Amino acid sequence: MTLAANPRLRILCQLITDQLAFGSVPADQWPAVTDLAVQHSVAPLLYWLLKQQPLTLPPAPMATLALAAHNSAINQAILERARQQVQSAFEQAGIPCIWLKGAVLARTIYPEMGLRPMTDIDVLVPYDQRAAALQIAQTLGYEWEEGTGDFFPEADDELHGFSASKHHYRLYSGTQSGVALEIHYRLLGADDDRLMALEDLQWFWQTRQTLTLTDGKSLDHFSTEAQLLHLCAHIVLQHAGDDLFLIRYLDLHRLITRSALDWPTVIDQAVVLGWTFPVELALRRTVEFFATPLPDHVLPALVERRPAYEDIGLFRALQGSGGRWEAWRAYLVTLPPRQRLEMMRRALFPSRDYLRERYHVKTGIMLYYPYRWLDQSRVILTAVWQRLRAR
Repeated sequence: MTLAANPRLRILCQLITDQLAFGSVPADQWPAVTDLAVQHSVAPLLYWLLKQQPLTLPPAPMATLALAAHNSAINQAILERARQQVQSAFEQAGIPCIWLKGAVLARTIYPEMGLRPMTDIDVLVPYDQRAAALQIAQTLGYEWEEGTGDFFPEADDELHGFSASKHHYRLYSGTQSGVALEIHYRLLGADDDRLMALEDLQWFWQTRQTLTLTDGKSLDHFSTEAQLLHLCAHIVLQHAGDDLFLIRYLDLHRLITRSALDWPTVIDQAVVLGWTFPVELALRRTVEFFATPLPDHVLPALVERRPAYEDIGLFRALQGSGGRWEAWRAYLVTLPPRQRLEMMRRALFPSRDYLRERYHVKTGIMLYYPYRWLDQSRVILTAVWQRLRAR
């Protein structure tokens, strides 16, 4: 989705970055703008900004924004309590941890924590301590997801040990409703070096900084430069096939405009990591959405210093719907042969319960098997075409 294709999205982008007066938005546009704000997880911030304006919206959109802000604040409190519990347990076990994304951004670049909605808490642990961290989380009541979402109908399914992303464990609290915990031991992709070499993770650990919270407790996080690199790669490489999700780009905008970034470090490390393309692409999109001010030399430098070892073909193939197959293929090659065949079987012939959940249907389930096979074929052909074009 582009701003040219959706004028209401442009309005929303300008409102949440103080580039458009709230009073200049026609009354009949507000329902659509507020719906977009909810869809893109920026409704709490829009509501917070709106309350500072001498303006009253129609009741329906105002209620929509108020409810989103209320729910986000409650969810943040629940997630923060869970985060502190996990951190305390890791500290007692001698496992270093660095908190990622929303857990840090909500405290550092947003006026209030509840203004940055979160669906889970993300923490990075050392690669060689990942199993110990998983065991500790399980003693706290975290469990593998029970359900059909990832072809895992039972919590003790053996394939949970080969979780689909292979760079983190995704767990759900059995004691705290709605709390999801992602224990990262890599930052991206499968458990291989295609998107990021394991040795390169050491640089991120070396940037670790400590934030002292208002209650005297601490929270470790990446430096601002490392956060920016991670956010860019997360958008372009980890969620390459996803639809536009505005909050991710707003995080970048606010990080850039509210921090004293060392841009030479950002550029140098993007070159080392082989990430000049994803960083350039994420920054260009951020500028498109929010007119984010960047130093003039940044984007040209990312192009001019692009190293020969950077896999542009892979990065381009990950964009669009073909990215689903690229990610799936990368995952499959990390599995042992027997588990690989089992996952392929589940992908082709998932359970009827999975189809009901995946396609939101109750009847005519059998018709969704050929629909699924056609859709999978389309995705694979798209990926092949994108690969050919990238050569």
